[in-house]
Amino acid sequence: MSTSTEMALRECELRYEALLRDMERQQHDLCAAIIDTADSLILVLNRHGHIVRFNHACERTTGYRFDEVRGRSWEFLLPPEDLSVARAKFERFVTGTPSGPGERAWLTRGGHQRIIAWTNTTLVDAHGQLEYIVGTGIDVTTQRQAEQQLRESESVLSGFYDSTPFLMGVIELHDDDLRFIAANKTVAQRFGRSQEQMCGLFFSAVMGDKDLGMWLANCRDSVQKNSTVTFEYQRQFNNQIHWRMATVGPIVSQAKSLPRFAYVVEDITERKQADAILAQDRDAALESSRLKSEFLATISHEIRTPMNGVIGMAELLLNTTLDEEQREFALMINDSAQSLLTIINDILDYSKIEAGKLILNTTDMSLTEIVGSVSSILRPRIRAKQLAFVIKIGAGVPAQIRGDSDRLRQILLNLAGNAVKFTERGTITLQIDCTQQNDDIVTMCFAITDTGIGIPAAALQHLFQPFTQADGSVTRRYGGTGLGLAISRSLVELLGGQIGCESTEGLGSTFWFTAQFTPQPADESAH
Repeated sequence: MSTSTEMALRECELRYEALLRDMERQQHDLCAAIIDTADSLILVLNRHGHIVRFNHACERTTGYRFDEVRGRSWEFLLPPEDLSVARAKFERFVTGTPSGPGERAWLTRGGHQRIIAWTNTTLVDAHGQLEYIVGTGIDVTTQRQAEQQLRESESVLSGFYDSTPFLMGVIELHDDDLRFIAANKTVAQRFGRSQEQMCGLFFSAVMGDKDLGMWLANCRDSVQKNSTVTFEYQRQFNNQIHWRMATVGPIVSQAKSLPRFAYVVEDITERKQADAILAQDRDAALESSRLKSEFLATISHEIRTPMNGVIGMAELLLNTTLDEEQREFALMINDSAQSLLTIINDILDYSKIEAGKLILNTTDMSLTEIVGSVSSILRPRIRAKQLAFVIKIGAGVPAQIRGDSDRLRQILLNLAGNAVKFTERGTITLQIDCTQQNDDIVTMCFAITDTGIGIPAAALQHLFQPFTQADGSVTRRYGGTGLGLAISRSLVELLGGQIGCESTEGLGSTFWFTAQFTPQPADESAH
């Protein structure tokens, strides 16, 4: 063979070897790309247990990079307590007795454990000798944690199921009967059987027709509504009536053709007895309150009649010729009678309110006339104390509305009268504003501000309770029953509003309330 021919053949051999190396490199790069893009963890070890490949999924799970673990023994990834068992399994695998799939804990860079489910295979060389071990794994940590939580929950539920005093279990609708599928210990003890004996037992074997029919009806109702149904019933044993409250709910199951229900039965006998006692006590209290209110209303009415006579005769006496001492006595009689009549009227109003006999009388009314009458009634007392009384009516306040003028006047007199009573100098202001108005409702806000003695902060929260004043000295100094504000609150609530107070001790108070009225028709309010 000529030299040129030999050279040509050699060149072909070199090209062929280069082509093979290039193909091997491409094949290696392709395998590496496949391994790194796989979702599963892929770990390749040589026969000595050193890491050859560590794909991206392994990096994400452990926090280590491939270049950090290349050539290291895989044992550094294992918890210390697992090393001896893992080494023994690896040695058996290398010597030709590989184990099946299994789970193993891995340590992350942060020291946390992840549970990996592994499947292993081997690669041998041309001589049939073990060259590589390829492990494919799935991180099942979350799944195992959920399973552990489920087992713990089932254990807790099982303990509660068997230890609870409630009757609990599962029943199945079987034609015109119900069959026990499961029952807790309380159910088994109630019927004198074991839990195993209860399973498969029909209701008709342990209950009467009445109870069976009731249970069937409620179970069918539960199926129709696809929701829980609660019902009560009575059972008699040991010569006593016992109340039960049962709740049944459908169990959704694709595998069972017959409807199944979970049920809970609670003994509510003591609760029923307590409710009966409470009902009797409530009825007795209501009757006592009604009788008290009727008594107060009757007595107040009976007293008011002669008191009006006393006041009338005192006024007639004052119109006669009297000397100074006689006139002073007559004035004292008239003032005392007026004070007593005010107390009687307060008691009468409060008793009517408590008895629910106070009825609103809706009529056409003029705000100007009502405010004017309040001012006129209070004028003598205002002048006597040399106070200023200011009335402010906001823009948009309708002059004509429909409502109970007497009750509105009574509230204003109560609040403005208190302002006069507790103010020695300064000004009392009545502010009226319209806060809402449409075709159906007119909402008004009334505020009475004074410059009087004010109210301690601690007393504000009790201010509108009956027979309450800021303190005992107020009653001794100014008099009164302490019913005025309680009556005003009840009247305001009847008018669909709210009442409140803002006050600073020593600087004065503002009592406000809202009330709802109806507008007068346009053709009526124009007159």
